[in-house]
Amino acid sequence: MDGTIETGSNAVELALKGLSESAPADIIQGAPGETTRVGLVFVGLTEEADTNHAVLELIKQNGLKASFALSAAEALDNEDFLTDMLAEGNDLLSNGAAGESNLHTRTTQEMVSTMLKSREAIATAANESVPLLYCSSTALTGDVLRAASVSGYEAVVQAADSHVLSESSFEAAADAESFVAGLQGDAVVVVNLRGVAEEIQNEDAVTAEKPAIDKQPELDDTKQPEDEKADILTQVNWLVQALKAQDMKTEYVSRFSRVKGLDVLRSEAEIADAEMAPIYRSCLTNQKQAGVAIRTLPSADGMDAALEILTQQNITATYFATAEEAAARSEELARLEAAGCSVGLYLPAEQLKGLSRMAVFDKLYDALCTFESASGLVLADAQTDAEAMTSLRVAARLLNTKIVMPENPEQMQAGSLYLLDTLDTEHLSALKQQAEQAGLQLTDLATVIQKSGTLPTLTPQELSALRKQNDHKLATVENMVYTSERSEGFSQYGMGGKAAAVSTIAKVKDPDAKGMFFLTLNELMNCPDAVEKTLKEGNRIGIAYKPSDDYPQTFDAMMNYLNAWEKYAKWRYNSESDVVLMPSETASDAVSEAISASGCKLVKIVLGKVLNGVVTVPETTAVPLNYFDDVTFIGDSLTLGMESYKTGLPNAKFCAYKGIGPNAIATDMTCMREDGTSEKPLEKLAAQNPKAVYILLGTNVLGTDGDYNGFLAYYRLMLDAVAQAVPGATIYIQSITPVQLSASVEHPGLNQTRLKQVNQELALIAQEKNCYYLDLWDVLADENGNLKADIAQEDGYHLKSAGYTLWVDYLRTHTVG
Repeated sequence: MDGTIETGSNAVELALKGLSESAPADIIQGAPGETTRVGLVFVGLTEEADTNHAVLELIKQNGLKASFALSAAEALDNEDFLTDMLAEGNDLLSNGAAGESNLHTRTTQEMVSTMLKSREAIATAANESVPLLYCSSTALTGDVLRAASVSGYEAVVQAADSHVLSESSFEAAADAESFVAGLQGDAVVVVNLRGVAEEIQNEDAVTAEKPAIDKQPELDDTKQPEDEKADILTQVNWLVQALKAQDMKTEYVSRFSRVKGLDVLRSEAEIADAEMAPIYRSCLTNQKQAGVAIRTLPSADGMDAALEILTQQNITATYFATAEEAAARSEELARLEAAGCSVGLYLPAEQLKGLSRMAVFDKLYDALCTFESASGLVLADAQTDAEAMTSLRVAARLLNTKIVMPENPEQMQAGSLYLLDTLDTEHLSALKQQAEQAGLQLTDLATVIQKSGTLPTLTPQELSALRKQNDHKLATVENMVYTSERSEGFSQYGMGGKAAAVSTIAKVKDPDAKGMFFLTLNELMNCPDAVEKTLKEGNRIGIAYKPSDDYPQTFDAMMNYLNAWEKYAKWRYNSESDVVLMPSETASDAVSEAISASGCKLVKIVLGKVLNGVVTVPETTAVPLNYFDDVTFIGDSLTLGMESYKTGLPNAKFCAYKGIGPNAIATDMTCMREDGTSEKPLEKLAAQNPKAVYILLGTNVLGTDGDYNGFLAYYRLMLDAVAQAVPGATIYIQSITPVQLSASVEHPGLNQTRLKQVNQELALIAQEKNCYYLDLWDVLADENGNLKADIAQEDGYHLKSAGYTLWVDYLRTHTVG
């Protein structure tokens, strides 16, 4: 059959006209089955002609069937290979004009042009028809499949991600054997002969503009040579031998069963964790543009007046129409587009309410088919409920449309999007004036979105102004406990595009526990599914910063990093954060200054565990007893026992007095020592100048049941006073100890429930004041939450000698730093 196709100069235009009426192309993706057939697809060619022919010879010698997906450029430049490949009876597929990847990120016109012209060129070179298409690293969305259909392809071949191989897939023959052993049913296996691993860009590309950095000439940036890897021919040979050894049958993919592309998309819409399209509330752009849209179409009689208003204002806008309006007023929509406006679909909330995932997909697909507009914009109603919005975002992702929900910000900046209910001349003029004051052009949403995708950087003037305004202040540093309330999120911060999230949530019994997940800018941009899920479950995200060549520890680089992170989080996830974590390094003064200038605070993760409903320092390697020689204990008679018992820590330093509470320390009262001498605790503490302070107070002032807010207020004041007396010292807050039931009967305020409540408050105060909390109940309480009988004195709350042994052992194994 003669494969020459006469397309003519207007072939692309004709194809585009039939787009709305064309069903998506079929998909060949393999299928489950009792027997295994492997559809080998070799994509592209190597630069070495001998290697390409050697692959052909391997296929022939081993009696295998294979398909080759070539670009038009490869087919035209390798006539000998093409002839030999076809002579052996192998399948020929199209791989576009030049093996283009991520076609779903291109406009429909660009897709059709590439697909149509490459099919013509390959068919002409091979002198036979080319009905199948393989798109490298491309999500098979609705518009991709329809573009393939109008371009003359019957089906698009797709392989599972794990079945796409390159020159780095196998390190040894055993790896190939293991891979083949795992194949089941009809399996499409793609081998990229170009040697490039395929990676699909799962959503609109956003790039971060990186500040220019002058590298010091003496720095050696030479990379270490990588370990030698097997070349592509060796990889293919391992695969072929594994197929042969395991008696796997190979088949041309053209003989595999096909499924309707629309059916595949509809089924994917029902997947629980299906990928979702982002929502454009604003745009990330370095263009001096802001977008405006109008929800309501002008009446037929008012169309001329509406266009005149836009012309007078020198503005283009996006008009949104429902599917019903698009069908009834197609000529008027065409007039708007001819005038420079763009047109999008409006889906009112009531049209989606109560619909299933698949029904929402069908609604969106059918509505888009009524539009001849190429904008691909869908206006989501702000009243759409959460379930319907999720369904709409899934459908939009599969159909490659963009959901917009303009946020109408009070302060206009580049990328701001605005929505007017009707064409209001006064409101439009106000927006135009606002845009002019900001040095921006007001235009339609489609134009702004099309030119978006770059994180804006701060100008030298802006950086200078921010630094001057901050006046050299450094960021405040706060402890953030790794707890049920907040947690360090991604292990090692090296996700590689996968959700390797490690949270303490799983360790907390409370099902309502939430976490704080710290992400780098790279993770924020490349792991949308994991971030979406994290936020959907009620967690928060924070800023993780790791110095790099792109963002070193300088003021300007850090300001740009924080600006990029915050802008992207707001745009992509509608989320904000003002906490910064440096997981592996200490912040330089320049970085700390930048964090302060940006209005953020620097946090330090304090690893902890949840015990008895509160967070405490986790178990560590035991320190020697002499560790406590440079430590001061502040407390009452319980702490005096630590000084007097040999089982305690008699070599430590003490500010301990009978009968006191935190008010005595906070107000700097004169206290009486056991030997009768008087002293002021804070003066004594400052003179001791310890490296750490351990505080245990509360039993004396909590005996009466009632409000304990006054106690907590004095406790906070005491901590402030201690921190001022010994700046730099590590402060430990020890829980109020458990008591026996008899003690709580005599002193109702010491009942177990109340003590636990107070201790929970102390744990929160520890976090608030950058202190560390120690839960002594872990070793002093029995299974019922009472003070252990064998270590309790007759009064039910003081300790015997054995109690101090347990206490000291606990302190030795629960230190920080």
